[in-house]
Amino acid sequence: MGSTHTAKVSILGLEYTLKGDAAPDRITELAQYVDGKMQQAKAKSGQPYDLGKVAILTSLNIAFELFKCRADAEEGMSDVRRQAAELADRLELCLVEDEDAAAE
Repeated sequence: MGSTHTAKVSILGLEYTLKGDAAPDRITELAQYVDGKMQQAKAKSGQPYDLGKVAILTSLNIAFELFKCRADAEEGMSDVRRQAAELADRLELCLVEDEDAAAE
């Protein structure tokens, strides 16, 4: 099991001490990302600042990004599988042609 690290971070001006298995720099990087997304959601809401609403909007935006990345990765893997199957078919054809030429 990895060791637990702590990092002090600021999200929307509130200070938090976070603990996790990741290196403190990584924890800070993630917190800065979330802070930036929350700042964006806060700015776009056009309503008085409500931490709960900003947190929900931010969560939905990050979930959207995650699902899009997953879909893009799956699409990429489908392309790789298709290309691998095509290469395997070509290789099989070459091997059959090679065997036929050797038999002559």
